[in-house]
Amino acid sequence: ERSESFRRIQEEEAERERWQQEFESRSKTDLAEEAKRKEAMDHDRQEHERLLAERKGLSNPVVFLDVEVRGSGGRAEASGRLEIELFADVVPRTAENFRCLCTGEKGKKLRFKGSTFHRIIPGFMAQGGDITHGDGTGGLSIYGHTFSDESFARLHSRCNLLSMANSGQHSNNSQFFVLFKQCKHLDRKHVVFGEILREDGDVMKRMEAKGSESGDVDGSVVIVNCGEVDEQKSRERFR
Repeated sequence: ERSESFRRIQEEEAERERWQQEFESRSKTDLAEEAKRKEAMDHDRQEHERLLAERKGLSNPVVFLDVEVRGSGGRAEASGRLEIELFADVVPRTAENFRCLCTGEKGKKLRFKGSTFHRIIPGFMAQGGDITHGDGTGGLSIYGHTFSDESFARLHSRCNLLSMANSGQHSNNSQFFVLFKQCKHLDRKHVVFGEILREDGDVMKRMEAKGSESGDVDGSVVIVNCGEVDEQKSRERFR
């Protein structure tokens, strides 16, 4: 009985030691990951300040999305251009991410062209920009998989504003949404980075009509082309 009791004590001590080692190992890993996250956020803040200084006095960039609204059979029902001012004077890194995803200058895989608005809720918003999976589970930024929330200075105060979709704090990639109305409950949770300046016809209304309460889209809404706007040509186009 004594030997059995001694054996159990040894096993319990070995188990405690194993758990202690595992706990210490996890703690070291957690600390290392936290340090890495902090370093990345510090870098993003420095980049934010540098870009703000560089852009001082410059006008904000304007980009375009050519959108095609299609029925369930794939036939085009409406199309039009959305011209968007990017708030580079407030969120330069976020604006640059979106601008490059419009121009495709970082590579064919980093471009909105051919992607869809996969989630549309009438009276709320249209979400798109999943350039990897197309269903809201993917996305990729020009800085890597994700990047930090840059600033919450701009609010979700009216329709036609663009804001970054995310899966939690500091998880921005290429996904974004366009507001159909004011949405104050999103303030300080999502980064507002742009606003639709001009649109062809009623393309936003046609997009909204394709949505549902669940967000499922009847047919599809496709970004068939995108890029940066030549302001002179734009004035002539919308004159």
